[in-house]
Amino acid sequence: MENKNGAQPLDSLMSQLGISNADIVRASTEQLTFKMVQRGRKGRRLTPNIQDKILKALLTVKPELKLGRRHLFRYELEATVVEAIRSALSLAQEHKIKYPQFVDLLAKAGVTRYLVEIAAGRITFFGIGGEAYIEQGPALGQASIGKYDEAALQAAISDSQKQIIDHSDFLKRIYGAGIFEYEANIRSLTIAYKSAGGSYKEKIPPFVPGFEKMTPNTVEEEKVAKKTVKRKSIQKKNNVKRIKKTGKFVVKHRVKKRRFMRRK
Repeated sequence: MENKNGAQPLDSLMSQLGISNADIVRASTEQLTFKMVQRGRKGRRLTPNIQDKILKALLTVKPELKLGRRHLFRYELEATVVEAIRSALSLAQEHKIKYPQFVDLLAKAGVTRYLVEIAAGRITFFGIGGEAYIEQGPALGQASIGKYDEAALQAAISDSQKQIIDHSDFLKRIYGAGIFEYEANIRSLTIAYKSAGGSYKEKIPPFVPGFEKMTPNTVEEEKVAKKTVKRKSIQKKNNVKRIKKTGKFVVKHRVKKRRFMRRK
């Protein structure tokens, strides 16, 4: 169990920079011990709190470094989480679920984000404590990456959402549009696409249970119902504003209604 995860990126980075465990301990103001640093370097699973302590101490020693916790620690995800990831991937590939539900299943399994390296065909899923699981797919056969083209990227995203193209074609098209990787953040429900010429971010629509099974007609009815509710809500707010301004709106309205009924 001690070295289950193997030597961590922290170990190679410290060796490369010539930083000792003692340097990290001296730089820390949060009761970090030599033993904690050594365990972290050699693969013992540390809590997120201790990982943060080591990261802060390292950045105190080398403030010019641009690092996050994920750059220092790579732990294996639990077997149950890996099984949930594989199950969600299988359902998505078989078109049994749509993307929002796929993201929802990952969130329930404890996945916080995942990174897709397009040319390598590699997806890395990350857990809450810095754990990682790599799903290796076929490498992209396309020769070279294209120039960044945001319009082409948006078109590929739109066609993928409409299920006009499958995931394989989607990767080829965004690679041709200059995207070499993208990262989906499960917590913030965003996807960041990265290229040498720019970046692009989009929101992931939240999963609504039952919405996936709706027919096109039912979906349209649902949209109309939501618009009606929104319109009534706006009308209600406007009435409240009028009441606040006049102070007599409701009273006058009620008096007129009563007089009308008496005449009847």
